[in-house]
Amino acid sequence: MRKLARPEFLFVILALLASGLFASQAQKEATSQSPLMIRPQQEQRGTQSVAPSASPDEKDFLRGQLAEMRNYDQRLLATVYWSLAGVFLVVVIIAGLNWFANYRIYERERESLRQEVNAQAKTLESEFQQRFHKLSQSLAAAEQKQNDELRHQLNVEVRKSIAAENQALHQEISSLQGRLTRALYYETSFRASYYESQNDGYNAFDVWVEHLEHMQNAGLASDSSRVAIVLHKLMGIIEKGHTISYAFQGRLTKLLDGAPPILSADIERLKALMNAAKKV
Repeated sequence: MRKLARPEFLFVILALLASGLFASQAQKEATSQSPLMIRPQQEQRGTQSVAPSASPDEKDFLRGQLAEMRNYDQRLLATVYWSLAGVFLVVVIIAGLNWFANYRIYERERESLRQEVNAQAKTLESEFQQRFHKLSQSLAAAEQKQNDELRHQLNVEVRKSIAAENQALHQEISSLQGRLTRALYYETSFRASYYESQNDGYNAFDVWVEHLEHMQNAGLASDSSRVAIVLHKLMGIIEKGHTISYAFQGRLTKLLDGAPPILSADIERLKALMNAAKKV
């Protein structure tokens, strides 16, 4: 805040000068009337020195001089009182003006300070908002980046896990298929033997054809000894005069095309028997 001015000292000095002027004016009036006062006193002294007693006229003159002196004193005191009152009034006016000026300056400085504080507060608020916005954006970007990285890592892990599970599942399925194929291979062998024991050549022929299919699925079609046993079983059923179905005859023909070449004689014989057999 700026330093306040002090003009009251100047006004006090002016008031003192004014009072000095009043006092000097009063002194001039006193000096202008002093011969009248001194002269009677000198005459009174001379009269006292000459005559031991004063006449009535001299007493009246002295009383008039005394009254005049009293009036002069009263006027001098009144002048002093008015001078002091004027000085006091000037001091009061100067103090009031000074207080009013200082109050106006104080109000102006306070308003200026308040505006400055408000401007600084708005500036700080704007800076804090900008920093908060930038921090929020950086946090959001970091969070998004971290989420993307986690999502990518999770996708990679999930894909690896799915691939591993899929591979294990395929292996398990392959293993189960192999076991199922072998189980069907043995099951059709038992079932065909059962139909043969029941002298049911038609169903026995169909089951032995299925047995050859499961043998091929199990990877045993290259075993000529096992294939030869099944071929002899089929030829025995046809030679006994049992009927066969056209559907299983076509399936058997495809299987014989993939049989080992060493069994070509048995294959040709079986085909000739199938062509001559009864079919339904």
